[in-house]
Amino acid sequence: EYTKDGFNIPSFLEYEGKTYVVTAIGDNAFKGNNIVFGNVTFPKYLNKIGSFAFYRTRIYGDIVLPESLTSLGESAFNDCRGIISVKIPSKIDTIPANAFYRCHSLVKVEAEANIKYFKNYSFYQCYALKSIPLGEGTLEIGTQAFLSCKALESVDLTSVTTLSSEAFKDCL
Repeated sequence: EYTKDGFNIPSFLEYEGKTYVVTAIGDNAFKGNNIVFGNVTFPKYLNKIGSFAFYRTRIYGDIVLPESLTSLGESAFNDCRGIISVKIPSKIDTIPANAFYRCHSLVKVEAEANIKYFKNYSFYQCYALKSIPLGEGTLEIGTQAFLSCKALESVDLTSVTTLSSEAFKDCL
């Protein structure tokens, strides 16, 4: 459903007289779609966003992932160049590989809890990214996870036990 503020993915769907709760967005669900989304509002009971679900879609604005979300697939928002900010819920402790790869306009990432694992290429070439939620609980940063994040202002690596190759290449 489109609104003046963006795109609303409903919490419930009706089909053949039955009402269903939307709990997942499947793999490739909106992949490469030319729909302009604006801000995206996610279903209240959503617990999974599949791999490549929004790959190369035209999301322009902010993403607030619902507190119910427990699983974020690889490349879920890969190459969504208009995303400005993302709020990650507390049940997500891993940013999977390529999750926000080449989200060039992404400036801010907030997390309700410490993210433990940033997998390979998770924020690769997010040129505008100024801050990332690294904290006491962060353990691993994968290969080129933040490559070319040229706007990063500071990074706290105190608790990181695994820092993979070129994790911050062409940054700071």
